[in-house]
Amino acid sequence: MSKNGKTGFTLVEMLAVIVILGIAAMVVIPSIGDSSDLKLASAGRQLVADLLFAQTYSIAQRKPYQVVFDTVNNSYEIQDPSDGSVIIHPLTKLPYRMDFPSDNHLSQVSITAAAFDGGVLVRFDTMGIPYNGAGNQLVGQGQVTLAAGNQSATVTVEPISGRINMP
Repeated sequence: MSKNGKTGFTLVEMLAVIVILGIAAMVVIPSIGDSSDLKLASAGRQLVADLLFAQTYSIAQRKPYQVVFDTVNNSYEIQDPSDGSVIIHPLTKLPYRMDFPSDNHLSQVSITAAAFDGGVLVRFDTMGIPYNGAGNQLVGQGQVTLAAGNQSATVTVEPISGRINMP
């Protein structure tokens, strides 16, 4: 208590608190502000899951299915190659399509490249073996590159085995 009976903080105490809060904000805010690495990892996991679904669905249905990438619109869809129709997602009952710009959580993610022996689609046969758009088995590793902020990640599809990976 002060001489006149009033309590409070001194100017020095107030300045010390403000300085401490400022330092804490400089440390914490940059780590919170940029979540592009988390969004990129999430989009990569989603893509791996969708490729695995297409591969497994081809095996289960005993019919080829393909994943077609649209790098201009940052989207991809799973199609029936016999007529090009988009299959129905088993959970949402909507066309099986991933459109990054319209997804609230992944809108910052873009598909910068999709290359499957020079094409933008990968088809899985009834054994889960990957093929290119021309209908030939993949010769080289298929790749889809995703980007968010200044970071990128690549999802790969191995020829012959069809192993799908995001290193």
